[in-house]
This record gives sequence, C-alpha cells and structure tokens, in this order.
Amino acid sequence: MVFLSTQPVQAQFIFQSNLFSASTVQYIATLSTVNVQKRIYYTITQTAVSI
Repeated sequence: MVFLSTQPVQAQFIFQSNLFSASTVQYIATLSTVNVQKRIYYTITQTAVSI
C-alpha cells in the first residue's frame, strides 16, 4: 500500500519536470528565433546602408 500511495507523487514529479523542460526548450527556441530575426534585420539594414 505504501508503494501505491507514493506512485502518484512520483508521476506528478515526472510530469512537472517534463513540463519544465518543455517550457525551457520553448524559451530557448524563442530566444534563438529572436536572435535570427535580429540578425536578418541587421543584415538588411546594413545592405540598405551600403546601397
């Protein structure tokens, strides 16, 4: 019975850690997307200035 009572807690912890890693991955993806957009914008503005 002790094993049965601890199982949901463990499952909840695994779910929370998965949720955390998913949000971390999403955050990193958002950061890299913003960086790429900045780089593209910078390249466009530099090209426009040189023209």
